[in-house]
Amino acid sequence: MRRSFRLDLLVIFLMTSALVFGLLTWRKGGNEQMFQISVVIDDSSDNRWVAFLEGLEEAADDNNVILNVINTEHFYAPVKQEEVIAKELNAADALIVQPYDSVMSASFLGESSKTAPLVFVEAGANLDAEFNGNCVFVGTDDDAMGRALAEELLNDYPHTKDLCVGILSGNQQ
Repeated sequence: MRRSFRLDLLVIFLMTSALVFGLLTWRKGGNEQMFQISVVIDDSSDNRWVAFLEGLEEAADDNNVILNVINTEHFYAPVKQEEVIAKELNAADALIVQPYDSVMSASFLGESSKTAPLVFVEAGANLDAEFNGNCVFVGTDDDAMGRALAEELLNDYPHTKDLCVGILSGNQQ
């Protein structure tokens, strides 16, 4: 369990670092300028986002940023998320988005990236759109997580040769 905790901390650190790097890259002027960043993630009140949002708030406090976390429920269609994003594009300097469906939303997100810088969370690199360098992808290293999981299982069950593991991902409702 200690390694999975370390892995969680590593993921949080990488996400926060990417956010800070993105904010510093997009900074346009003096230290007095305040930026507004909106966060649009699926089911924003879910416990899985607690550490992520705390890291974002710390980074926002350190970098003259007003962080606006949009209160969302589970998105059941990309159209609903696109409505929320379109509304936030007018108010925010940048957006942090977890795309509902990277294939269906690609053209909309490509157009949105022309209006404001975007940071994609939990988005695969298969997002097939033209972003003109105005976006950043932040996610986990799936290979490293798989190796860490396998190492933990081997530590917990060293004498089991035929251990079968199933991994469920995505919304399991």
